Amino acid sequence: MNQQLQMKVGMANVATVLSRIYSMKGDFRKGRILLEENMATAKEFGVRMDYLWTRAHLGYLVLRQGEVTEAGDILTDTAQEFYEDKSEIGVAFALEGMAGFYTVIGKPESAARLIGWADCHA
Repeated sequence: MNQQLQMKVGMANVATVLSRIYSMKGDFRKGRILLEENMATAKEFGVRMDYLWTRAHLGYLVLRQGEVTEAGDILTDTAQEFYEDKSEIGVAFALEGMAGFYTVIGKPESAARLIGWADCHA
C-alpha cells in the first residue's frame, strides 16, 4: 500500500470517529460531511470495504438524524453489498442498524430477529 493511500485510510478512520462525536452532539451536518468525504476518498482509491463501512456509519447517522426512509435505504443496500462481498461482520453491523430502523418504524419483532441473526453471526 503506498504512503498516500495509507495516510488517506488513516485519516478516514479518524474522520469516522469525529463524525460519531458530531452526531452525538447533534451536529449531523458536520458528521455527514465527514462520512461523505470518506466515501469519496475510498471510491477514489478503490478501497471498497472502507467505502462500505463508512456508508454503514452514514446509515446510523442518518437514522439518528430522523431521516428514517433514507437510513433504511442506505442500511439495506449496504447490508446487501457486504453480503455480496462475503463480509459477515459487515452484514451484522448493517443489520444491527436496520434493527434500529425497524424499532423506529414500530416493528420490534423484525428488529429482534435482526439482532438475533447479527448476534449469531458477528
